[in-house]
Amino acid sequence: MQKIYIKIGFLITLVFVIIFAPRIIREQKIIEETMTQPADEELSVEQTISEPLENFSLEGSWVWIGSVDSKDEAILPDDPYQFELTFETQGKLNSTTDCNAISGSYITNEESISIGPLASTKMACEGTTLEAIYANQLASASTYAIDGSVLRIDMIKGTGIMTFNRKQ
Repeated sequence: MQKIYIKIGFLITLVFVIIFAPRIIREQKIIEETMTQPADEELSVEQTISEPLENFSLEGSWVWIGSVDSKDEAILPDDPYQFELTFETQGKLNSTTDCNAISGSYITNEESISIGPLASTKMACEGTTLEAIYANQLASASTYAIDGSVLRIDMIKGTGIMTFNRKQ
């Protein structure tokens, strides 16, 4: 019986090597080529400043991808596009949820953000919704950071992180 297990283990190892070894070798070559290439020229201050900054603006629409709470538990909407958060000019925001609409105000100062007070429509919602959790997390916003098309909102006292993608 042990001989059968040894043969099966050997066959699995052989199949793994045949399938994945060429890929691993290719990836290693790419890494080595990248490491040996000369570094690109550094951007001058003028080139850096002339890059468009609108991608780093909070204003616009964002889709809630989900949150992680202080216990590292993920809170993920079934349909992220139901949760669309729009930051408008002059400190106004509005959002759709999986049931109602939310509106309110926000204030930013460098990387800090304060959201609220928030108001919501009061439609009766069928089934379980994430609306209350979402609204409470928005109202708990403390800081934010934008990295390309990703918005990260940290909640007060490390109670969680909300993540959004810029709506295209």
